[in-house]
Amino acid sequence: MKCRLCTKQIRWVLALLLPVTMFSVKVTAQTNKNLTALIRAGSVKFPHEQLRDTLQFEQTAEWIILKIKVNGELRKFIWDTGSAYSGIDQTDNSNFRKIDGAEVNFTDAVGAKHKSSLYTSKSVLIGSTEFRDITFMPLDTRTIAAGVLKDYAGIIGLDIIDKVNWSFDVDKNLIVISSIPFEKGNGKEVRYANYLSYNTMRVNMDLSNGKHINTALLIDFGAAGNSIYLSGEHLSKLKTMKAEFTEGVQGVGISGIGAVQKTYKLVEPIACTFGISGRNIALESKVTISSNNEQSVIGNHFFRQFNFVRNSSQSVFIFFDRQGKTAEESHSTLSYGISLGINEKKEIYITGLTKNPNLYDGKLKIGQVLQYLNGKDAAAFHNMIDLKNYLTKCIADNSSLKITTSSGAEFNLYPKNNEVVKIG
Repeated sequence: MKCRLCTKQIRWVLALLLPVTMFSVKVTAQTNKNLTALIRAGSVKFPHEQLRDTLQFEQTAEWIILKIKVNGELRKFIWDTGSAYSGIDQTDNSNFRKIDGAEVNFTDAVGAKHKSSLYTSKSVLIGSTEFRDITFMPLDTRTIAAGVLKDYAGIIGLDIIDKVNWSFDVDKNLIVISSIPFEKGNGKEVRYANYLSYNTMRVNMDLSNGKHINTALLIDFGAAGNSIYLSGEHLSKLKTMKAEFTEGVQGVGISGIGAVQKTYKLVEPIACTFGISGRNIALESKVTISSNNEQSVIGNHFFRQFNFVRNSSQSVFIFFDRQGKTAEESHSTLSYGISLGINEKKEIYITGLTKNPNLYDGKLKIGQVLQYLNGKDAAAFHNMIDLKNYLTKCIADNSSLKITTSSGAEFNLYPKNNEVVKIG
């Protein structure tokens, strides 16, 4: 399993202020066939003859959040195609049956290797639809989503998602679950490859420097950024292209904070065509790339540009034009040049620095703890949502941001455009 909490690189700094969790479960070669069958086991019972169920969802920190009843307890879960398993907070597994002899090997975001036991739930209720005998893996949600979500219990992974078909109305925050595929109508179909630990979509990219990229992107709804994340192998093709440059923490896993890495956000939009087998959708997109060697990822922001269907039984997405405004249309290009996060101790700390006129003196460092923001004690911000909302207003008002580090050093930052550099 990979539980990755990545710094989001969006068109404006307030998105920079909110870490984005990227969860994925990678089952290693040691996993036997019996365990693979166990993951795909379980059954679904719909509440009525139509074999459909409608429920509300939330968009919190840009994740898709469902209220789900597991073994009789109603909690919040992230809907996450990046995980082969579903996961439950490790403190909440007393009502689960431990599967004797079943263990899975996984690697977290900081490269630490772990083993975990597996548990089975008697009942998972999503709306009125019941999923029985679902396998869960225990997670430390306090580490993975520290300061971001309240009452967060875990993730709903492919072992549940693949059992039904899903229709998302992002304008109304409605999901319809169905046992039969949804109709294409006037939508555009994109086929994807889907089986255990392999949930990918092909993408062709024509770059403005004349180069071309053809690759498979992991479809990861646990990644909430508004860009496509490309792995380091493509950096050579992106040389000479213009981008905003950031250094910051790219992963927080069960074992702690990952290494500082370089990230580029391309300034020029590039032509992207998604899909395989002749079922394609063309889109102009800005791309964020990271210098690490992880698999390329497409996050849920791409999908939330549309109202969309995931026909799990056919391995097809269907995209429909949204009626409402997408979040990208309202984004500002201004930035304070810093990314902030909240750690397990509820401290605000610097998770990233962008090349920005605010930061010319080099005295701000990644990892520094902040004591005050505009005179407000860091403890006044209960979670990342409070912090994001406060900083959203500061940017909207074109206000300065006075930050005070734990050592007492003070810095006045102003809304400025990030500097654009060529990828070297």
